[in-house]
Amino acid sequence: MELQESDAREIVTEISKLLGTKLNIMNSRGFIIASSDVQRVGSFHAGAYEIIEKNLDSLEIDDERNWEGAVPGQNFPIRLHGRIIGVVGITGEAEATRKYGSIIQKMTEILVEGKAREEDQRNRETAVSRFLVDWINNDQDTVSDSLIQRGNDFGIDITVPRRIAALYIDPNNADSAGNAERTVRAAVMQYDPASLCFNSSNYLVVVSASVSDKKITETAGKILEKTGRYGIRLFMGISPVETNYLNIRKDYQYAKKALAVSRKREKSNAVFYSELGIELVSEVVPLLNKTAFLQKVFCGIEQGGLDETLSLLKTFYNQNGSLKATAAELGIHPNTLQYRLNRIYELTGYNPRRYKDAMLLQVALMFSDELRKNGF
Repeated sequence: MELQESDAREIVTEISKLLGTKLNIMNSRGFIIASSDVQRVGSFHAGAYEIIEKNLDSLEIDDERNWEGAVPGQNFPIRLHGRIIGVVGITGEAEATRKYGSIIQKMTEILVEGKAREEDQRNRETAVSRFLVDWINNDQDTVSDSLIQRGNDFGIDITVPRRIAALYIDPNNADSAGNAERTVRAAVMQYDPASLCFNSSNYLVVVSASVSDKKITETAGKILEKTGRYGIRLFMGISPVETNYLNIRKDYQYAKKALAVSRKREKSNAVFYSELGIELVSEVVPLLNKTAFLQKVFCGIEQGGLDETLSLLKTFYNQNGSLKATAAELGIHPNTLQYRLNRIYELTGYNPRRYKDAMLLQVALMFSDELRKNGF
């Protein structure tokens, strides 16, 4: 590991603030990369280079004329896993700096070790994410032994049944995008700790070992409830149950299709691909074709009355075709509702209460909602 300038600056700031001393940190080539005196950053420090070249345990400088770029003080190697990766220097008279020397050296090494662990963790997370992306995008009929072995190296058995959820976080959340994603990830890990969570394109992908509808429904509900408390709008698409691990890519595509339907709804929600029906039609029909379809279905209704017709039909189907419930929701008499439904039949040729026509009218309602959201 090479010392990073940003990490070195952070260490200098923390220790200087704590002990009130002036510090410098030099890299493995002897150049100052962080200092209490910013004017010295970038300068060569001959004393640090001496420590690195001769593997010294310390170097006290009392006459800077003998050491290029140095000033009086104590200098100590920064070791990580037994190897010198830099040098920490304490500026000041020898007697004053000597008592702090070993303490500052140890503090610096502890902080460097922490930074190294963080970097190792980031590198591992990146490697795991790359593997997971390769896995869910595998379009072969078989899975290579090397892919299985890569999974095993990370403690992931890709041959067990899985279920995919594709998540989309509304960028217009009250919380910042970064905080929102961290909150969602934390909720996923809290309620499904055995799952794998990673980014792919604009989605957050969750690969879960929980395959039952009941368990997935409970988990999704808890995640939506918790993230909702933070003002986060979260949309979820969930793949069908799949026991054949070779179909992981297909399941990912199913999850994305379910997510596309989820995102068309106003509030946070989870959509199961297995529950989709006519919504799948909308995914393959261009917007202009949807406009033409609406014009054909409702051509007998004047533009001024179209919104009222659409609202009535939406309420009617939301109430599962119940005349009594629909009339109550609209605040009208059931006879009035019957008259209006008959009038729609007369003007369009489609009977809202006949199954075949009802399916077509519901597709038209779905297209209408989507067109409105797209500014048509």
